[in-house]
Amino acid sequence: MQLSGVVEEQSQKLNSRVTQLAGVVSSNKADQAHLNAQVNAELKRRQKVGSLHTTVKKLAKKHNRKALDLAGIVEENAIKDAAGRANLKKIQKANYDGIKSCEH
Repeated sequence: MQLSGVVEEQSQKLNSRVTQLAGVVSSNKADQAHLNAQVNAELKRRQKVGSLHTTVKKLAKKHNRKALDLAGIVEENAIKDAAGRANLKKIQKANYDGIKSCEH
């Protein structure tokens, strides 16, 4: 009879420890789920930042291309203006020379 009492006591201890362990496992699962949610949220934020970085690079490239196009137009206009001023200078000189030649 004494042996069955020991078996009963050991069985109760085992059941108590199994219940305690189940509680720890359940708590750990909840903690892990919380951490997984935080990690997933951080990964989403990083993906958004990466996507924004790509978008910014594309827009900067587009802007730079437009700025270079405008700079090219400005440069072309400057060349045309310089050529126009040179032509005006030639015309003015020819007119001045024509007037000078008429004075004598």
